[in-house]
Amino acid sequence: MKILNDKKRISLIYTEGDISLYIYYPTPFSPLYCHFEKMTLSRRVRLLIEYLSKGCYKVFYLVSGDELIGYCVVAPGNRRLKLSSEKDIVLGPYFIDPTFRGKGYAKTLIRLILKCGGLKYRYAYDYINKTNIPSIKATLACGFNKCGELDIVGFFHKLIESQDGEYNIYRYIP
Repeated sequence: MKILNDKKRISLIYTEGDISLYIYYPTPFSPLYCHFEKMTLSRRVRLLIEYLSKGCYKVFYLVSGDELIGYCVVAPGNRRLKLSSEKDIVLGPYFIDPTFRGKGYAKTLIRLILKCGGLKYRYAYDYINKTNIPSIKATLACGFNKCGELDIVGFFHKLIESQDGEYNIYRYIP
């Protein structure tokens, strides 16, 4: 898949060998440049609300050669994740195409976003379902540490910190 179709909204920000990192600036009607999986109504509404908030989210895409590998949404902190501040960023959701899973691409995507994404942040946060072992391993391998737990409730997927949540919260300190 050629990723350079919309040069107004997506641009190359890093390349090394055949690995490239692109940044996509969403619009209200195009929350993602490319959909790997079916987008639920609640996710579409959540991304629209995020878009309308100050400091719009960004979507980073990992490309190998001309193959689109996966993406990661990055939003400013102090919105949905109350543990974060306006000086922080929150990663996720991120998604690696099933064809490319198990090859370290999630770690590559996260590392490139943190190091080469041009983002200014104090801490980076990520929250992952406790049953998603591959994502947990990738996040830990990138230097994140567990710092809490939360549950996701309701249609708008409100994040509620809890003592025994379904999701772990991870923090990265640069």
